[in-house]
Amino acid sequence: MAKKHKRRTKYTVLLVPDTPDKPNRELHALPKLIVAMLAIFLVVCIAGIGIILYQQSVIISKNGTINSKDKKIASLDGQIAALNDNIDSLKGDIISANTAKRKAERSQESAEKKYTDLEENVYNLTIPTGCPVTGTSSVNDNTPLSSDKMVAFETYKDANVIAAGNGKIEAVNPEPDRGGGAYQYEIIINHGNDYKTIYLSNEIPQVTVGQEVTKGDALFTITKDTETIGYQIMEKDDYIDPWSMIEIYG
Repeated sequence: MAKKHKRRTKYTVLLVPDTPDKPNRELHALPKLIVAMLAIFLVVCIAGIGIILYQQSVIISKNGTINSKDKKIASLDGQIAALNDNIDSLKGDIISANTAKRKAERSQESAEKKYTDLEENVYNLTIPTGCPVTGTSSVNDNTPLSSDKMVAFETYKDANVIAAGNGKIEAVNPEPDRGGGAYQYEIIINHGNDYKTIYLSNEIPQVTVGQEVTKGDALFTITKDTETIGYQIMEKDDYIDPWSMIEIYG
């Protein structure tokens, strides 16, 4: 039995103009053409949607990158602020250190000045000055000095013969040749600055050889009603006038 062929249905598209003076048109389209057009439209739509989605993903990625960079910038800003704080702190430490340094320098200068003044005072104390006796004493200014430049002081009971400056006892000699044999003892003090002083008396010495003495320390104590003591100064082993020292430094 022969098969019956199904008749293919055709569609007609009627185009109606919006003006009454133009006739209507019929557009006969094949199904394949319509399908192709729909496929092209679909492809275009899909491509457009893909482009839009791609652009959105690019924008999102860029926004993420921007946000990451913004975070890094914010972190760097925080680090910079912390560094600035550290710099300010270091500046404060430097200022404090400089202040402490200047204070230390001033203290050192003050200490050096005090030390220099002390050295000067100590040195001045070693220079034989003033009268080598305490209490009431007298001297005959009209008596010319001998070649050994000895000055004779008339002293009285309970007076002391004292060191004219700081130094060390260099000698305590009985029956010295100085003074023409008129004295039983002589004491020699080396002041360590080219000066030596010699004290002559008939009293018992109160110091010993090698003993350190300071200005004003007692060397002899007068026990008689009156006593004559002799006093000499040597500078670089030469006798000098004791009164010149008394006048300059006394």
